[in-house]
Amino acid sequence: MFLKVDGLEVDIDLDATMIHRSKEGENPCDCAYCRNFAASIDKYYPNLRGFLAQFGVDIAIPDESMPFDRPKEMWYENVYSVCGRILSGDETTIQIDGTEVYF
Repeated sequence: MFLKVDGLEVDIDLDATMIHRSKEGENPCDCAYCRNFAASIDKYYPNLRGFLAQFGVDIAIPDESMPFDRPKEMWYENVYSVCGRILSGDETTIQIDGTEVYF
């Protein structure tokens, strides 16, 4: 599946991504930080779930999640793996729902 994201053109192998993602989903983290993130996704990031879904990613199940306690808020840096290849373009960062998505 071909996608263009801010000048970056990628060929996503959705089948391979879904197989990998299902393995990640077999043992999801159940720590308080991950439960908090999963519970707040749709409230704070209403467009991010759909954006990541087109890559075969379930936002609630990252490969890696790094929470950062900040005064009066939590910040998360999450990593999601996608199978495929970059056809053209350079690394890019886009803004969605006030957060950065880096490719």
